[in-house]
Amino acid sequence: MKTNGQSLMGSTVVLTLLAVAQTQTACAQVSARQIARNTAKIKTYAGQVVEQGVLDQQAMTSTIFFKNPTAFHAQVTQPKSLAGISVLYNDNVLTFYYPNYRYAIRFKNLAAPSEVDRNKIITDNYRKGLRQFNYSLFSSSRIAGLRTIGMRHRARTRRTYNRSGYSQVYSRYSFPLAGEFRFKGGARYAFRYKSITFNRELPAGAFKLALPAGTIISDWDLKSSPIDLAAARKSAGFKIALPTNVPLGLKRITTVRQKGPIPAFTTHYRRGPYFLLASAANATGMSVVPYGVPVSTAHKGRLVITGSLSSYSFVHGGTYYVLLGNLPFEEILAFSSAIGSASRP
Repeated sequence: MKTNGQSLMGSTVVLTLLAVAQTQTACAQVSARQIARNTAKIKTYAGQVVEQGVLDQQAMTSTIFFKNPTAFHAQVTQPKSLAGISVLYNDNVLTFYYPNYRYAIRFKNLAAPSEVDRNKIITDNYRKGLRQFNYSLFSSSRIAGLRTIGMRHRARTRRTYNRSGYSQVYSRYSFPLAGEFRFKGGARYAFRYKSITFNRELPAGAFKLALPAGTIISDWDLKSSPIDLAAARKSAGFKIALPTNVPLGLKRITTVRQKGPIPAFTTHYRRGPYFLLASAANATGMSVVPYGVPVSTAHKGRLVITGSLSSYSFVHGGTYYVLLGNLPFEEILAFSSAIGSASRP
């Protein structure tokens, strides 16, 4: 049960205000400064979003709450088999809850980006979008009762995993209300808001998550006593093939062990306002859970596009890896290819 929950880590839907990668893809002809001004106008929002491509055979619906600057709570409502799966970020704690498994994962002391850092992320993604894609406008339409601007994008080079797609953006807040991404290999991800309201009072307890008695909780404290990566590899009992030569300009900050008797390790990387958590646990014969967009890098894995957070899960050499971060998902996919590469002895 615990291994199943661990394998789902990071694979929960949460489309938040900081969906900068999608926003910049959709708004490439609008200045980054204007996008930052528009998104800053959002104090709260509440919505219901439908996603295609996360599950193999059916759509998934989630309810989302957001409060400026970074508090959010997302909960799956459909299909019933996944109802109640939740993600909560508040007070520097990121929690994933899987009621079917009575299992939760908490990352403590995961600091949110400052306003300056959020604006830098917007600017970075804006510029990267212009470098990576060609754009064309298409006619506007109403989504969730709001008029949107439509824009198609197509990759400039074959190196980009996201080959083409579109976004439909509510221009008042530079907020993506619908979109589609088509990936190498033919996989498709799409989302569309059924309903959304901005700057209204949210329900009491919108950012509280009560874990029932008997819930198994995996706690990761990013400020707990660090472990040398070599020592973690020695004590793990399974291979941890993280790259020695860290790619993408990232710097390793710390490696921490999961609290409890089952060995599992997370390595925390940073680059300016960006973070990446690379978690490793014994796969115990498991394959990747069929949740997320099937995208192949050097590994066959599942990508979950979650607004400001994205994750990529895969198995390599008997170890289950989950990469979770606010890096653009293209970079998370690129990092995955460095795991198990010649860069690690």
